[in-house]
Amino acid sequence: MSRIIMLIPVDHDVGLTAISLSLIDIFSKNVIKKNNYAPILYCSCENHFLNSAPIIINKYFSDMVSILEYIDFSSELFNSAKYFFSLDKIIKECHKKKNIHELILITGLKSHNNIYAEQINYDIAQNISAEVIFVINLKNTSLKYALKKENQIKIFLERKKYKNVLGVVINNINSPFLEKKYCFTQKLIYLKKIRNNYKINYVKKTCFEQNVVPIIAQIPWNKCFLKISLTDIKKMLDATVIGCRKKFNRIITEIYFFNQEFQNMLQVFHSGCLIILSWNQIDFFINTFCFNLKNSIGGILLFNSFKTDICFLQKKC
Repeated sequence: MSRIIMLIPVDHDVGLTAISLSLIDIFSKNVIKKNNYAPILYCSCENHFLNSAPIIINKYFSDMVSILEYIDFSSELFNSAKYFFSLDKIIKECHKKKNIHELILITGLKSHNNIYAEQINYDIAQNISAEVIFVINLKNTSLKYALKKENQIKIFLERKKYKNVLGVVINNINSPFLEKKYCFTQKLIYLKKIRNNYKINYVKKTCFEQNVVPIIAQIPWNKCFLKISLTDIKKMLDATVIGCRKKFNRIITEIYFFNQEFQNMLQVFHSGCLIILSWNQIDFFINTFCFNLKNSIGGILLFNSFKTDICFLQKKC
């Protein structure tokens, strides 16, 4: 008999994909694969075009995780015939597969993707008897703001009487991107300005002490949490490695698109950066830039229409 756990986002920008993948990673290390079935079944209540988790699961957890497809409540009207059809489908699938998989992990709807998300998440959790984990964010760790968030959770639970609540995960604590709207380029600029010793704050023990829901985990926002290695890039792009005599485990700090018309690029390159250029630029790069580099770069990503290669030049790379 498997456990059914449902992650329900209470706020926007709670990092639901990161939390679900973390749980999958933890459980995959503690379950045993039996017969030919994957021990974990993952199901998202949203359209897969709105959720990147299935792509990552297929890439890194395909042996341990199966994905329940064709479940989508994103555009469903509450109490409509189509809604009840989808609800009945997920109930039957969970009942049928709970004797096959050791864990069924379901991620609920986000409120900005469906105005009925709160009621739909509640209906699903109650009908499949799921153990519920609420996922929230926390803009700052001040006592005033923490108490405000605690009151929000209490009101939420008063509206919906969940049968089996495991607790709450507080994610993205002190994230600068919770309320402010940045485009992708602005985020990169902002992240570059933040020092590496960015202070990590946690919720004080005195906060949430009156809350009936236990805190399972509190995860601070920290730009240093994200580290991309050349191994990850190679796997994702299915690239060929050329001229690498050292271990292929370098961490990439920054990524640059090479522009041969920008003569000051030599001053821009930082240690551990990955430089992206096409095959027809490689001679110009070697003759003009490579042997004058002051810092050791992480590597060069060469591409054309047919293949992608990660190249290492011998002098300073």
